[in-house]
Amino acid sequence: MAVKLSQHKTTEEQWCAFDTRFQLHAIATELARISSASVRHGNEDRMTHGAYDRFFDLVDLTLADPKWKGQVRALYGLRDAVASLYVGAGDPAVVAHGFSEVLLLIHE
Repeated sequence: MAVKLSQHKTTEEQWCAFDTRFQLHAIATELARISSASVRHGNEDRMTHGAYDRFFDLVDLTLADPKWKGQVRALYGLRDAVASLYVGAGDPAVVAHGFSEVLLLIHE
Protein backbone atom coordinates (compact mmCIF):
# COMPACT_ATOMS: atom_id res chain seq x y z
CA MET A 1 0.00 0.00 0.00
CA ALA A 2 1.54 3.30 -1.06
CA VAL A 3 1.28 6.23 1.31
CA LYS A 4 1.02 9.67 -0.20
CA LEU A 5 3.00 12.29 1.65
CA SER A 6 1.53 15.75 1.88
CA GLN A 7 2.76 18.22 -0.70
CA HIS A 8 1.31 21.13 1.27
CA LYS A 9 3.83 23.85 2.05
CA THR A 10 3.17 26.53 4.62
CA THR A 11 4.14 30.00 3.44
CA GLU A 12 6.10 32.41 5.59
CA GLU A 13 3.08 34.73 5.68
CA GLN A 14 0.79 31.93 6.89
CA TRP A 15 3.32 30.77 9.48
CA CYS A 16 3.89 34.25 10.91
CA ALA A 17 0.14 34.60 11.48
CA PHE A 18 0.29 31.80 14.08
CA ASP A 19 1.24 32.52 17.68
CA THR A 20 4.42 31.09 19.19
CA ARG A 21 2.58 28.36 21.09
CA PHE A 22 0.98 27.04 17.91
CA GLN A 23 4.32 27.15 16.13
CA LEU A 24 6.02 25.19 18.92
CA HIS A 25 3.18 22.68 18.97
CA ALA A 26 3.59 22.10 15.22
CA ILE A 27 7.36 21.65 15.63
CA ALA A 28 6.77 19.20 18.50
CA THR A 29 4.33 17.28 16.32
CA GLU A 30 6.98 16.86 13.64
CA LEU A 31 9.48 15.66 16.26
CA ALA A 32 6.93 13.05 17.34
CA ARG A 33 6.43 12.03 13.70
CA ILE A 34 10.18 11.64 13.25
CA SER A 35 10.34 9.40 16.29
CA SER A 36 7.32 7.33 15.34
CA ALA A 37 8.31 6.91 11.70
CA SER A 38 11.88 5.95 12.50
CA VAL A 39 10.73 3.32 15.01
CA ARG A 40 8.08 1.91 12.68
CA HIS A 41 9.81 2.22 9.32
CA GLY A 42 13.51 2.87 9.96
CA ASN A 43 15.68 5.92 9.56
CA GLU A 44 15.98 5.57 5.79
CA ASP A 45 12.25 5.37 5.09
CA ARG A 46 10.58 8.12 3.08
CA MET A 47 8.04 8.70 5.87
CA THR A 48 10.89 9.43 8.26
CA HIS A 49 12.62 11.69 5.74
CA GLY A 50 9.35 13.51 5.11
CA ALA A 51 8.96 14.22 8.83
CA TYR A 52 12.52 15.53 8.98
CA ASP A 53 11.91 17.73 5.95
CA ARG A 54 8.76 19.17 7.47
CA PHE A 55 10.53 19.74 10.81
CA PHE A 56 13.33 21.69 9.11
CA ASP A 57 10.81 23.69 7.06
CA LEU A 58 8.89 24.68 10.19
CA VAL A 59 12.00 25.60 12.17
CA ASP A 60 13.28 27.69 9.25
CA LEU A 61 9.92 29.47 9.01
CA THR A 62 10.04 30.09 12.76
CA LEU A 63 13.55 31.52 12.54
CA ALA A 64 12.30 33.95 9.89
CA ASP A 65 9.35 35.05 12.04
CA PRO A 66 9.97 38.48 13.66
CA LYS A 67 8.22 37.27 16.86
CA TRP A 68 11.30 35.12 17.57
CA LYS A 69 13.85 37.91 17.14
CA GLY A 70 16.32 37.72 19.99
CA GLN A 71 15.37 34.12 20.82
CA VAL A 72 16.82 32.27 17.86
CA ARG A 73 19.78 30.71 19.68
CA ALA A 74 17.64 27.94 21.19
CA LEU A 75 15.91 27.31 17.84
CA TYR A 76 19.27 26.94 16.10
CA GLY A 77 20.41 24.59 18.86
CA LEU A 78 17.34 22.41 18.38
CA ARG A 79 17.78 22.47 14.60
CA ASP A 80 21.42 21.40 14.95
CA ALA A 81 20.53 18.58 17.37
CA VAL A 82 17.89 17.20 15.00
CA ALA A 83 20.26 17.57 12.04
CA SER A 84 22.74 15.39 13.93
CA LEU A 85 20.04 12.74 14.33
CA TYR A 86 19.27 12.99 10.64
CA VAL A 87 22.83 12.13 9.68
CA GLY A 88 22.99 9.37 12.29
CA ALA A 89 25.35 11.09 14.70
CA GLY A 90 22.88 12.50 17.19
CA ASP A 91 21.51 11.64 20.58
CA PRO A 92 17.75 11.81 21.22
CA ALA A 93 18.48 13.18 24.71
CA VAL A 94 20.18 16.20 23.15
CA VAL A 95 17.10 16.80 21.00
CA ALA A 96 14.86 16.58 24.07
CA HIS A 97 17.07 19.06 25.90
CA GLY A 98 17.08 21.39 22.91
CA PHE A 99 13.32 21.34 22.71
CA SER A 100 12.97 22.01 26.43
CA GLU A 101 15.19 25.08 25.94
CA VAL A 102 12.85 26.30 23.21
CA LEU A 103 9.78 25.67 25.36
CA LEU A 104 11.25 27.77 28.13
CA LEU A 105 11.33 30.72 25.74
CA ILE A 106 7.54 30.96 25.68
CA HIS A 107 7.47 31.43 29.44
CA GLU A 108 9.94 34.33 29.56
